[in-house]
Amino acid sequence: MVDLADRLAALGFNLFFSGDGAGAKAIWLRHAVREFQIYASGSRVAQEIMGPPPPRWLDRLQAVANQHIYKGPKDGDENAAGFMTCLAAWEKERYRCPVVVDLFYRNKGNLEHIETANDPIFGNHWRYDDPRLVAFHGGKKAQLKRIVVRVCDLTGLFRPAHETSPDKMEPGGGIAIFSKDWQGGYVRHGSDADEILPETLIGIDWGSITKDETKATFRVLRAICEIESGGRFDGINGYDDAVISCGPYNWALAPARGAKPSKPDAVAGAGELAPYLAYWAGREAADAKAKFFDPFGVSLKPDWPAGSAGPKKPSWPSTRNYIGRIDWAPLDTASQDPGKKRLDDLQWLHTTHWFWRWLALGRYVPSYRKRQWDLGRARLRDILSFEIDPADRPGKPAGSKKVRLSKMFTSEVAVALLVRCHVRWAGFLSLTSFRGPSLRLALAFANLPTNVGKWGDAEQAQLIEAVIAACAFNGLTSAEKKELKGKLDELHDHRSRLAKRPLTSDKLYADCRALAEWPKAAEYRWNYAKPPAGKYALVKAVCSPTLSRTTSSFKLDEAGLPPMP
Repeated sequence: MVDLADRLAALGFNLFFSGDGAGAKAIWLRHAVREFQIYASGSRVAQEIMGPPPPRWLDRLQAVANQHIYKGPKDGDENAAGFMTCLAAWEKERYRCPVVVDLFYRNKGNLEHIETANDPIFGNHWRYDDPRLVAFHGGKKAQLKRIVVRVCDLTGLFRPAHETSPDKMEPGGGIAIFSKDWQGGYVRHGSDADEILPETLIGIDWGSITKDETKATFRVLRAICEIESGGRFDGINGYDDAVISCGPYNWALAPARGAKPSKPDAVAGAGELAPYLAYWAGREAADAKAKFFDPFGVSLKPDWPAGSAGPKKPSWPSTRNYIGRIDWAPLDTASQDPGKKRLDDLQWLHTTHWFWRWLALGRYVPSYRKRQWDLGRARLRDILSFEIDPADRPGKPAGSKKVRLSKMFTSEVAVALLVRCHVRWAGFLSLTSFRGPSLRLALAFANLPTNVGKWGDAEQAQLIEAVIAACAFNGLTSAEKKELKGKLDELHDHRSRLAKRPLTSDKLYADCRALAEWPKAAEYRWNYAKPPAGKYALVKAVCSPTLSRTTSSFKLDEAGLPPMP
């Protein structure tokens, strides 16, 4: 009897390799069964053409209507009702997986396959650790950067038709390796067609926006987006131990927790991407059901019904972020931690096909894009509603005269810096110990009067400089940090020096320096007579003047936001 793995591989579901141990092969076989169940449930599939097969996998296929639709569960169980019957029908009809991912490299301007026509399967890649891929790059960064990912989706789920020639296939990004032991995956830095613009995020062009608060909110959000997602909806990271990160704040699906370095059997933490998906599903049920939940057999924990407050966790008052999980059958039954998965379980979501699904959502589902305007603003609102005593300092008891951050951080630059620090680490707001960066450390560097109602432009400038200094603190040597800890009441004397220290490898510090000077003209088309490829299309009117440091220059557009917990 032909092995089930071999039968699935012959149909295009080659998710396993001879180098997989018994345990890994069992896991990947379950994923392959689940992927078959997913595609067999669709209305369109691929069919292998008659006659001698061309060397390239994709050239053997044509799109056809699915006459043998699978109606069972998408649970990865080979004993599921109808699975074997449907598998046999696919073999008889020469049906094949209708999504194909090819990997190429550029050679003198041409796209060439990373493997040769002598390979058993020429094309059709699923995993970042595919032996053909590993043989090509050998772990060398220069070779990794040469890899070009292209997708052909014949299902029609996201767009009507896909081209099959290498230069006309859907751009799918590149590949990166996160850990030498086990993790890697696919990355996409974004394409010109998917830039976050007023038209694509809000649904209106810049010239038609009449409210100052809408303009200020978009400018701040856009500036942060350039840091987090390359200013584009399809700026996605799918190679590290957060599994998938996308959206204006680079929402992570399942960040690793409690493991340094991350290990495959470590429990994956709840992330911020699932709550966004839940919010989108609550507000755009038809799209979410048709484009995500039904096709791929996943669910979310918790959900977010339309009109309700966000899923509040016990940590929300101090962290001001929403977290949740994506789940799939068989469901995890841990009552205290529903949807719990190990990092290794989530390797399914590191495949090329899942990466394509995230890309496709951002590129071709307008409601998925536009609802990011809602939760992008909700984060601004939630952070600015956080209260703290302006006299609070690291390592000292909290004061009782608490003030909302919206009364302190009132300029566009100050708000952008505050939110960028929170995106990097939600504990930024509430950390009490003498560590950097933190809000209390920034307040110590600022050393401003506690009567925030009298703060003017000079105080706003000091606050901006103080946040940057708090980020620079992270890059100091242990000796330098120790010295400053003994000078808590004199930290403000070191504010300017730290805020202007040379850029180091510390990303947050570099990001905050860049945000404070947004935009960088060289990155925009309006700065060139003949713009080079990859420059932003955002019109100059949005970027001019630069993000303001003036008191009260930021006003938040709260229209239509969900209630705050």
